[in-house]
Amino acid sequence: MRNEKQSLEQELALSQDKWLTERQKLVEQKDSERRKALDEIQEQNEQDYRDFLTEHQDTLNKALKTAREQFTREKVHHNIATWHGVVSPANHLHLPQNFSPISGVVMY
Repeated sequence: MRNEKQSLEQELALSQDKWLTERQKLVEQKDSERRKALDEIQEQNEQDYRDFLTEHQDTLNKALKTAREQFTREKVHHNIATWHGVVSPANHLHLPQNFSPISGVVMY
């Protein structure tokens, strides 16, 4: 009886070790699958972002160019008006579209 008990305890210990080993392998496999899925999602997100930038690059460039041109126009008009004494730096008046920088008057 004693030998049988020891034999069963040894068999149980081996079964537990085997079960723990298999469990650890399954956990590692599942972790690996999750990491792979996350890597695929991240790669897809990066590709979508690159596609978005490529698709909208013209629009973004046009908006930036327009803003720069408008800033330059406003800066030039302001500088010309200031040079001719039409606008003092203190009041920053906006010039009409038909303003003549040479005569300093509005052209009709």
